[in-house]
Amino acid sequence: MKSHLRGQVAALLLVLAGFLATYTLWPHMKPTELGFFYLAIAFSSWFFGRAAGITATVTSILLITYFFVAPRGSLNPEPEGWILLAVFFTVSLFLSSASISRRNALDLASNEARRLRSVQQELALSELRWRTLAESLPNLVFTCRPDGACDYISAQWRDYTGIPEFKQVGYKWLNAIHSDDRDLVCQRWDNAIEASHIYDCDCRMRRFDGTYRWFKIRALPIRDVDGNVSRWVGTCTDIHDVNRASPRLRTTAS
Repeated sequence: MKSHLRGQVAALLLVLAGFLATYTLWPHMKPTELGFFYLAIAFSSWFFGRAAGITATVTSILLITYFFVAPRGSLNPEPEGWILLAVFFTVSLFLSSASISRRNALDLASNEARRLRSVQQELALSELRWRTLAESLPNLVFTCRPDGACDYISAQWRDYTGIPEFKQVGYKWLNAIHSDDRDLVCQRWDNAIEASHIYDCDCRMRRFDGTYRWFKIRALPIRDVDGNVSRWVGTCTDIHDVNRASPRLRTTAS
């Protein structure tokens, strides 16, 4: 309510300023030069909305009729005066509508920009949380695009292989897989991508010192609201010591 009242008062003040400027310059102006009133209406509509624009328009018409249209000092103008007022009203209506539409469009664009910034900040925060979580785990963590190409490996993976991330994304990570296991790893990965099911494979991965250790690689498809795979998230768990202990455990058990 207070905002509405402020808009009405502001519209009246703008029209008063336009009236004073026009009245002062009227001896040097043509009867159709009512630009200060137009400015008052446009500013009122732009800054304070449709109601303020209507107030500015009505007030301007009354002032123009009484002070600037023959016979002056009367609210009953001559026929030429009615034409002038009709033109003024039409132009004022257009200016008011255009100002309101433009302001609404700018407000909408500004709100959308703020929403996008908020979404981007939320995504960045989510990405930071994800990376913090991934790099706090003992496992080697990775993510892949829907087509199966790797787009992220955790710091543990980089530390284990001793190879920078940019040299392992895509399908370059396969270079760290033992040559005897590489075909099986690729075949199962292709099958998982095609069928969109969980990937599970044991293989040997080369450490930075050239030593190969057994790892269990598991990857899960992350689906969007439509059920399509939007990303793959996986881990590589070191099972080398377990594999070496298994034969001894079986021998002891027998």
